[in-house]
This record gives sequence, C-alpha cells and structure tokens, in this order.
Amino acid sequence: TYGALAPFTGLTVDALVDPTLITLRAVTAEWQAMFVTANGTVPWRVVLNSAQQVPAQGAAAPSRLAAWLNALPAEPARARMTIRASNLTPALLKDIVPGQRLRDIEAIATATVAAEADRLSLEGVQAAAVLDPASITLAGVPFTQSVPTRLRLENGRARVDAFQWTAEGNSIIATGGADLTSARPSIDLGLAGALDLRVLSAFVEGIASGGAARANLRITGPLDKPDIVGEIG
Repeated sequence: TYGALAPFTGLTVDALVDPTLITLRAVTAEWQAMFVTANGTVPWRVVLNSAQQVPAQGAAAPSRLAAWLNALPAEPARARMTIRASNLTPALLKDIVPGQRLRDIEAIATATVAAEADRLSLEGVQAAAVLDPASITLAGVPFTQSVPTRLRLENGRARVDAFQWTAEGNSIIATGGADLTSARPSIDLGLAGALDLRVLSAFVEGIASGGAARANLRITGPLDKPDIVGEIG
C-alpha cells in the first residue's frame, strides 16, 4: 500500500541477487483490476549511485557505500526493465474521479514500457511507452487509435511521439511534451482535430451537448497553470 491509494495485491517477485547484479526474472501484481508483469536487471552500481545522492544518518554510511561502489566492475552500469500492464480500465480512476462520472467512461488498453536508467531518479531514466491495443468511449462516443500511441521520457522530459485517434471519422492529433524536472514543471502541447461535443457530458455534470468542434490549440506554460491559445470553430 502507499498512502490512501488502493493496495497492490497478488504481488510475486522471482529474483536472483548476485554480487554485481539483481536479476528480476518475473514480477507480477494486480492493481484496480489491472494486471502488471515485469522483468529486467538492476546493477548494484545503479542502486549505490542513487543511494549516495541521499544524505545518510551518521558519518560512516557514505564511506561504506563509496567503498562498495569503487569495488564494483564498471559494467553493468545501467538498469533495464520491461513492464507490461494489461486490462487498463476506468477502474484505475475511481480514487480520483467521482463515481457518477465513471459511468460515462468505458475504456480498455494494454501498455508496454521499456526503461533504462543509470540512476534511480527521473533525470536518469530513459523510457518508451506504447499503448496497443487501446480504445475509449466517452458519453457514447467511441475513440480508437489510428496508430499505436507512443510516449517517451528522456532527460526529465516527456514527449508525445505518436498520438493519432479518431472518433466517428474525426481525427485528433496531439504533439509536444512536458519538462518534468525543472524548478517549475512546464508543458508545451499541441492539439488539433475535430471533437464530437457529446463527450462534454462525460466531464461536466448537468449538461447535454451536441454538434462538433474543430480545434487547433496550443497549451504552454507551467503545468499547474498553463495558457491555452488557438482556434475553436
């Protein structure tokens, strides 16, 4: 468990611990009806590099970590993980979205994440995520992928490599990304395409809407208070 979030259940770990390397042969778990499997390798060099960046209590701990780190071979020096999450459904949102809103959302997806890291921090991680297959229905409007959705994280920056969805023949394309490690995280995201306005009732209570809107928008600025500029017709 973590904080007030629902607990991970059915957790199993099959690992081999060597003097230089931790091999995760299989990790499985369930969370909010989602099934997670993972495997990979984590060199002790990566763990110790990260631990030395965290202030330790007592003067002796850093020197012991440094001595252990210096005794390790130069390679392997990068952790590598592959994580697959299947049966991604609106149940993942039940702790953050009111229950009455979830009734208007149907979705199913599978995500695969391949990650490498030379230290256990956001700046040290390089990762690529792929959603395939994936589909979602908002207030009766079905959305499907034209191509698998691809996202990337590198040097603390998240980027949309591919996001092309269609809703009843209307295309929606997103480009850009977000800087997650700056003093004030920021976003620079473009969104273009046509949207069936019935989907608004999935997010706003007490209204019914119809018609179509064609948008070409740019969302920029701090993540907690971005500016939105562009055109909607």
